[in-house]
Amino acid sequence: MVVSIHGGALGPGADPEDIERQLASAWRIVAAYEQTTGRMAGFARAVSDGVALADVYVTKEERGQGLGTQIVRVMIECGAAWRFRWMLHTSDVHGLYGKFGFGRPDDT
Repeated sequence: MVVSIHGGALGPGADPEDIERQLASAWRIVAAYEQTTGRMAGFARAVSDGVALADVYVTKEERGQGLGTQIVRVMIECGAAWRFRWMLHTSDVHGLYGKFGFGRPDDT
């Protein structure tokens, strides 16, 4: 799988092998695909030992339509995931994450 991501651990300049390794070692991946083309429109990756929401990505064409919200909702509220206390480490997109109870990080 080749994925172009604009932020997070899989950001610009990331080695494709590192991307493959990080995806392969994920605790859970939630992906959304376009019905007509089958093209991936977005995904989220979670890593264990916490559980931490590691990456959320939505293609430029699909942004602003609620897809990121749906991906995060499925990631943290469906299946066994609802039982966990989730962690998030990011400095952006707090409008999305705040819908799920995540707060802005402090300066520490």
